[in-house]
Amino acid sequence: MSKHTPGPWKVSVSPYSNRVFLIDSEKTGGAIGELIYADIRKAADARLIGAAPDLLRAAKDFVEWLS
Repeated sequence: MSKHTPGPWKVSVSPYSNRVFLIDSEKTGGAIGELIYADIRKAADARLIGAAPDLLRAAKDFVEWLS
């Protein structure tokens, strides 16, 4: 499995444009990415991307529980 930026991740609206979401690592303070959206679905995409570390942890916990 590949490495990833440790969570938690934070999603916020750019101070320069309300059409850009910024995704940052709360642990490292570094930028992970940005998402420019053209419709409301991109806002949901940004929140889903921001939740990725929590979702990964939940999936790993579930697999361990199944074992």
